[in-house]
Order: sequence, then structure tokens, then C-alpha cells
Amino acid sequence: MKDFLTHFQPGSWAAPLNQELMNHLCQNPLEAMNPSNPIESVVRIGQELTIQNFNFSINNGAKNCSFDVFPGWRMLMYAPIYVSSFCVNHCLYCGFHVQDKIERTKLTVQETLNECQALFDHQYRNILIVAGESDYHVPISYLAEIIEKLCERNAVPSIEIAPQSVDNYAILVNAGCSGITLFQETYDEQLYPVYHPKGPKSNFLWRYNSQRRAAEAGMKRLGFGFLVGLAEPVNELKKMIEQAKEVQTDFPNSKISFGLPRIREAPDHFQIKFSVEDETFLRMYIALRCAFPEAELVTSTREMPRFRDQLLSTCITWVSAGSSTRPGGYIVENGLSPLDGFDPALSLASQFPITDHRSVKEVAQAVIEMNHQIAW
Repeated sequence: MKDFLTHFQPGSWAAPLNQELMNHLCQNPLEAMNPSNPIESVVRIGQELTIQNFNFSINNGAKNCSFDVFPGWRMLMYAPIYVSSFCVNHCLYCGFHVQDKIERTKLTVQETLNECQALFDHQYRNILIVAGESDYHVPISYLAEIIEKLCERNAVPSIEIAPQSVDNYAILVNAGCSGITLFQETYDEQLYPVYHPKGPKSNFLWRYNSQRRAAEAGMKRLGFGFLVGLAEPVNELKKMIEQAKEVQTDFPNSKISFGLPRIREAPDHFQIKFSVEDETFLRMYIALRCAFPEAELVTSTREMPRFRDQLLSTCITWVSAGSSTRPGGYIVENGLSPLDGFDPALSLASQFPITDHRSVKEVAQAVIEMNHQIAW
């Protein structure tokens, strides 16, 4: 397969807009995966739909304005804070697997706020609270207290935690939680128990219905996704789109978002069964943009910088930078914080290794050079 990155530069116009193809893809989003539709045209459609829905100038009424340069759009920057690495699950692909011999940590509320302050110092206000699944170490009262204190500091907190009941989600909503991110990991019901042999995460349906329970509790943003590499990607994409459409129909006031974390490195005992190349991966995001033109599309630091910039110039609207995937990763003694640059020691006891090691400042500069407008 050709390396399309040699042909397209971040922020460039990939090809003239094919309006007929765009209409077709919006009606049949999985056709974006069809290699007979040139990647140049598909990229241009992803850009156009994102500009129509997220460009400040267009959204402020300038519907017919013409652009001499790539117009860009609103790009929200966020950062995760891992508050606990304790987990009772046996997920084969995860660095927090219950049987892995790593140093487990849980932050106190004050330690979490100290981590947040490091993010505030780099302008972040959108904070994603992440925790391994352990009700003993991460009770709902603990999370609610963190969220309340973050809101007092004018942060916008959201969560990526174990599935919760409607009542528990309501507690977090009342504390000020703005949204959830919850990856199904795989929609393949035959492979799901293979990857999740033990622990509460082995319950496929309880996880599958999490966004619906969160919506019932009043959660504003519902994040969907799957771990790319666990199962056949097009079928995964199809099932996730169907799930999100059903939830959106039943809860039309909820904002939808999608993330596609891709396995690039895994524990030594785990083999990636469905490797997904960059062009296929980019087409997956564009298919989501065609299916949900107003949805937030999220990318993490799992991807290489150059390819990540291509995603940012195509259809992504949420991006992290300088991320740590372990508790206490932003305040480091005798070393650099990942917020300022990469230090190999920072990858120890992490849930997964990051691949984009640029600092927050470097990623923000790349975003600005694409003519995007940063929202912190």
C-alpha cells in the first residue's frame, strides 16, 4: 500500500471537493473504507465536513466565504490524569493487567489536584480522569470529590473509568462531570471473552450499555470507541456506528464523541492479531466524520507525530499532548515532565507507551500552524 503521507502535508487541501462522493459517503459512511474511492478525495471530504461543523468563521454566519488558505477549525486540547493503576481485570492487552508485576499506585485527592495544577500551568482546562477498575481503590465518592474540586478550579472534568450504574453516573454528573469516554475494546462477541477472560470487564453487555446508562443519568457527552487491532476493523466500525446511532436517537440532546486508540505496542505475552495500516486507520476516522458530521473525533498520543498531524489536518477535533499514562506522571522528581518533553523513565508502570513524545508547546504550535484555533 502506498505511503500517502509522502503526498499530503498537514493542513493541505488533498484534492478538489467531490460533492457527489461526499453525499454518497454521508449516506453510506463505510464506503470511505473502499479503496476504489481515492484517499485524496476521501481526505478532502473529511476536511470539508469538519470545516462545515467546527470552523469558527463558518459557524458564525460566513456560510459562503471563500478561503485562500486552509481554514482550520476549533481544536480542543485535553489531558488525561491517571488516578489509580489498581485493577481487578485480566485484559490480555493491558499494562494494568491484574497479574502484571508492576508498582501499583493510587493518588490521594490532593495529589490529583497537584497533578491538575501542572496541567493548569500548561493552559489545560479539559481534564480526563482515568482509573483502573477497582471499586475498593476507586469508590464513586472519591471520584466525585475530585470532580467537585476540579470544577471549583474552573476545570472541565470528564471520566474514563469502569462502567457504572445509572445512580453512580448521576452522582458524578451532580459533581460536575461533563462526559464519559468508554471503549468497548471489541464489538466481536466471540473474541471479547478471549481478551477478557476474568474480572467484571468480562461482562460484554454491561459495558455495551454504559453510554445509555450515563445518558439516563444526564451526562452531556458520550464517548464511544474500540481498541483498533483486536478484531476485523471494518466490522468493528460498523457495529460502533450502529450502537452510537441508536443511543443518539434515544438521547438526542447528548453530544457524541469517538476515539480510535490503536495498539502499537503491547505486553510481551500479547500478539496483535489485526494490524491496521495508516491509510486504513485514517479512512476509519473519515467514515466516522461522514456518519456523524457534528461528533467530536479524538486522537491520543499513541500515534506517531507525523501521522498524528495528518489526522489533525483531516477531521480530528480533540487532541491530547504531553500525556502521561501512569498515576503521578506529571510531577516528576529529577526528570522532565512529559508536558515539557520525553523522559524514558516516565514510561515505567504505564498503562501503555505513548508514541508522540512532543511537548504540549510543540503540539500546540503544530496545531496553530495548521490554522486551527485552540480551545483549552
